[in-house]
Amino acid sequence: MKRKLTGRQKDALRWLDELRAKYPANTYGFNPSRVGLAAICRRVLEQEGFVKIDRVLPHHFRYQITDAGREALAKAGG
Repeated sequence: MKRKLTGRQKDALRWLDELRAKYPANTYGFNPSRVGLAAICRRVLEQEGFVKIDRVLPHHFRYQITDAGREALAKAGG
């Protein structure tokens, strides 16, 4: 990423990283319990490769943080 992560982008990555840590056996992604953060994932973070989104149905997504996303969060002081 050429620019710094915004506070909300860090929040979105932190949200997914915390879910991954809490449920390590989950390999299929997480439902969007935080709608605003999920929108940030769709609009920005997926394009950067920081989040993987599984489009289950037209309006049903599952979100996962990628290794690149965890690395970006660590670099940003997440």
